[in-house]
Amino acid sequence: LAEEIKLHIEDTCSLYGESQGMKLSRKIVHDYLKGRGFKSSYRAEASQMAQLADLYTLLDKLCIEYGNQP
Repeated sequence: LAEEIKLHIEDTCSLYGESQGMKLSRKIVHDYLKGRGFKSSYRAEASQMAQLADLYTLLDKLCIEYGNQP
C-alpha cells in the first residue's frame, strides 16, 4: 500500500507542482488510510502534509508500525 500511495502522490505532484499537488493529495492519503485499521492520528497527520517529505515521513512511520502492510 505504501508504494501505491507514494506513486499516486508523486504523480499528482508532477502534474500540479508539489505545493498544489500536496493540497490535492491530503484527502487521497486520508482515504487510503481510512477503514484499514490505521490509527486516526495518521489520518490527522495526512491532513497536515505540505510537501513530499511529509508524505515520506508518514509512510516510513506506517511501515515501521505495520510492517509491509502499508
